[in-house]
Amino acid sequence: MKNWLLASTAAVVLGFAPAMVAAQTNETAAEATTPTEEMSEAQIATAECMEALQEFDQEISEEQASGEVGTVLAGSDFRQLREAARVFANNGNLDGCLMIIDEMRDLYAERREAMEEAAAAREEAREEAREDAAAATEDAAETEEDMAETERLSQAMPLDHLAGLVRADQIIGVEVRNTNDEYLGEIDSIVLDPAENQVAYLLMAHGGFIGIGEDWIPVPWSDLRVTAEGDVFVLDIPEEALETAPTIDVGAFNTTSDVTWDEEVDQWWDEAVATVESGVEEVEQQVDEATTTQ
Repeated sequence: MKNWLLASTAAVVLGFAPAMVAAQTNETAAEATTPTEEMSEAQIATAECMEALQEFDQEISEEQASGEVGTVLAGSDFRQLREAARVFANNGNLDGCLMIIDEMRDLYAERREAMEEAAAAREEAREEAREDAAAATEDAAETEEDMAETERLSQAMPLDHLAGLVRADQIIGVEVRNTNDEYLGEIDSIVLDPAENQVAYLLMAHGGFIGIGEDWIPVPWSDLRVTAEGDVFVLDIPEEALETAPTIDVGAFNTTSDVTWDEEVDQWWDEAVATVESGVEEVEQQVDEATTTQ
């Protein structure tokens, strides 16, 4: 009997329809008999076993009718256990019958738990799929926005193309970015050249944290461009190149009267811009060659 029980609990899981439970409930109820004093001990054991089977069937039937769970799995092993319980009942072995019923309850509980876990796993997978889809949509939207912003920055125009007069407060505080939309700094001051009666440089605050430890980099007016909206200045230079850019102490502007200083600043920017332009031309040439090869 023990070997049979082990084989039955390892059986393949099949469907256990509510209709089957109801039929089995009626069948068990028909077999059940209320114990009386005239009954023998074996008959009483048979009646009590059938009554226990009826209660078990009724519990399952009511649970599935309530919609708490779907069709809980049963299968051939359940039918075999039920037949085994009847065999014990017919032989007046109440303990053996009740043991089989307990086995059926445990098997039913295990399968119900497995069904609920599977349902929860499916719902979790669906939720993850929804989250992944939402994240992909968000990433696509961000990518589209980034591309649009990069395109906008690439179309920035030189400052000398601005129409009309420009106030200082339209320049000071404006962000400076490159065409890759990397933040380079913001305009802190305007440096005028009285001798030439023109703007010499814009001082860009770069690096530091909340205004502490910043460098002031003089940027030639001619090297800056501005977006059509006037909200961003564009400087065609990678962020890492600014590590070697000339800086100035805002409290020591007397050094700017030195012709050598002015020449060094202009030379650095001429070389930096030329390097960037050379790199762009090289990339464009590589693209043209690859296109021609195809």
